[in-house]
Amino acid sequence: MTSLLEQLPNEIIIDILQYLDAYDLFQSFNDLNFRFNQLQSVLLLSVNISHSLSKRLFDYYCTNIIPKYLTQIVVLEMSDRYNRLTQFHKLFQVDMFKNVRSLILIDPIQYNLELIMKNLSKLNHIEHLQIEAYGPQKVDLSLCSNIMIKSIFSKTTTLKRVSLEFYSLILLHKTSIQTSNIEYLNINGCYIDEFVRLLKHLPKLKHVSANIDYRENADDLIDCEIYANIGQYVAHLTHIKIKVSFISFDEIERLLKNIPQLKKLTLSAMLIDYANGARWEKLITKSLPLLEQFSLDISDRVSSDIINIDNIIQSFSTPFWIIERQWFIIVDCTQLVDSEFLLYTIPRPKNNNFDMQLYQMQTGSTIPSTFKNVYAKIDRLDITLSNIHLPLIVRQFIDVKSLTLYSQLTSVDNTTTKIINDLSILVTFSNLNHLHLIDKCYPSKLLEVILTEASNIITLTVPYCVLLDMNLINDKICSNLTSVTVTMNNNDEHFNVKILERMSFIFENVLILSFELTNIDDLYLILPLTLRKMKKIGELSVCLKNGIFSECFQHWLKTYLNLNDLLSTMSIEYDNLFNNLLLTQ
Repeated sequence: MTSLLEQLPNEIIIDILQYLDAYDLFQSFNDLNFRFNQLQSVLLLSVNISHSLSKRLFDYYCTNIIPKYLTQIVVLEMSDRYNRLTQFHKLFQVDMFKNVRSLILIDPIQYNLELIMKNLSKLNHIEHLQIEAYGPQKVDLSLCSNIMIKSIFSKTTTLKRVSLEFYSLILLHKTSIQTSNIEYLNINGCYIDEFVRLLKHLPKLKHVSANIDYRENADDLIDCEIYANIGQYVAHLTHIKIKVSFISFDEIERLLKNIPQLKKLTLSAMLIDYANGARWEKLITKSLPLLEQFSLDISDRVSSDIINIDNIIQSFSTPFWIIERQWFIIVDCTQLVDSEFLLYTIPRPKNNNFDMQLYQMQTGSTIPSTFKNVYAKIDRLDITLSNIHLPLIVRQFIDVKSLTLYSQLTSVDNTTTKIINDLSILVTFSNLNHLHLIDKCYPSKLLEVILTEASNIITLTVPYCVLLDMNLINDKICSNLTSVTVTMNNNDEHFNVKILERMSFIFENVLILSFELTNIDDLYLILPLTLRKMKKIGELSVCLKNGIFSECFQHWLKTYLNLNDLLSTMSIEYDNLFNNLLLTQ
């Protein structure tokens, strides 16, 4: 009997198939009939073979899917965690993917990154490149910046969108930069003078996001002439997002004055000098006449006696800010000897992260009383708990889906009820999908109470010591949890077997389980009990802070899995650079 799907015209079927993952497409429709084989042959495919795949699926992709669809792959995402990219290079070279338009690399080791960069010019259709590498163990930017920048910023490249995110600064001063056609650039990070010189080689640039830093060497003074007429080199640049670290307002002012065509400016700075409404008003009025959107985030830690919140608010209260532009600001300041100062504009951007202290703050703003839902667009909220007892500043984060708690608590007796009540005023627990507890000192039963209220949590990060206080008996409380990370620190004792017994009941629906451990000896208890008790786990990962996964341990693990008939269904992978172990089914 012919299915209803096959009654649809080819154009609609292709639209439907385009949404399927390459693996599902291959499994469901390969060799189904002649018509579907023909339709598959014209699809443009997105393939993700990063560490998010199980080892078994990764191998299946490399042996069955990629060779068949090689010329149809237009998006390719790869990771070198657990040596995946190294294994990939044994079968393929990146220049074999002639039609790739988007290439994403996660944590490549230096050799693989340089190998891909050398072949980048052979990808004649590539428009998007994204590289993320946060571990100095894998990439030495002092050695690979040259080949990377030379390959990316080249007049022969077809790249339009580039995102480079590394753990430290990308070095541009000794590299060969040519004029290129890049339109959207995200670079994290580089020196400010090198950033300005880079802009002069990007005549088609429209949007740029950059983390820029100052030079520590006092002899490396910045030539102010480099800023002159920079807007003429980037005539199409209308959107700038900059995060600066200890760069003076003077330097940023020189840069912005020379880009008069800006329409959107987002600036984050770690210096209270930027909290000057009069200076910003003068800069915008005289030098940025086309500016339509302005977002400002300023943070600093300074002596409390030099902060005058009233004066700062007054400088942002002129008709220019309140009436003409309707750009409002909020100032938060913690009550410490060295105060943590924060100034930010309202409204916040969509899908934005926000940090705040739960209690130890004084605050002020220029927001009119008619302004509603000030924090409506924030979906990730980080809150620091402390023992300083000040009145709660009531705010409503109605769209928060991810809540992260940090603890500066030194005394936690009888504080659970107050903290829970105050948190419930700020966020709607039932809307939360992700909960992360950082640090180790929390009130007794805090997690238990939150999970009772936040029944839709699917991702949980929890310190080992907090689990010790957990004693849930209602299996419906954690029924939606699918991913759990348990962290231990050097002060924790060996992992208590009773916690694992309790976890197997509380977290019975968990599919992804992670441990951050300080002692490899704990693994000899954790792994057997976890694999036996928690039947639904598809991925089990371990990050070892101290010690290594020795040959003796690896032999034991392989033997254990074999004796329990798990070796045939479970893959074992080690990432020695980050000291990680991954078991997947």
